[in-house]
Amino acid sequence: MPPILVSANNRYPPVNAPLVTVNRNSTSSKRMSRRSFRIALSIVGTTVLLLLIAGVIFYVLASRYPERKNPGNGDDVLVEIRRGLAFPAIAGVLAKRGVIDRPRWFRVYAMRRGITDRVKPGQYMMKTNMTPEQVIDRLLKGVEKKTVLVKIPEGLN
Repeated sequence: MPPILVSANNRYPPVNAPLVTVNRNSTSSKRMSRRSFRIALSIVGTTVLLLLIAGVIFYVLASRYPERKNPGNGDDVLVEIRRGLAFPAIAGVLAKRGVIDRPRWFRVYAMRRGITDRVKPGQYMMKTNMTPEQVIDRLLKGVEKKTVLVKIPEGLN
């Protein structure tokens, strides 16, 4: 291939301008050497592999979260869920009382189940070693209503 003649400012050469010869097959072009390419390729490959491993680890941990018991000792805790409380606040209350240990994961699990707007308000007696799945089921079931029989003797009313 014949060399291309261009001027210093890469336009058509003016009449009195000196010409520069550029050879497209020269070894001094801005191409990446094989060694540099291999290094860059190994860096990109290693990064992709590490991201893939991190994704698999996150998926395994997230999929096992609903069945994993909270590391509490099983104490009974009274938790009050007020009407109109948003689910992030509910997760915060449960974490503050020691029923769950990861409120953000609990919220993601509840969103995945699609129940963030179906929690029933009330006072719940929960244990500190429940699984997130048990906590969600309890919140969906609601507070058990107790009926108390009261007898008022005649003449004392």
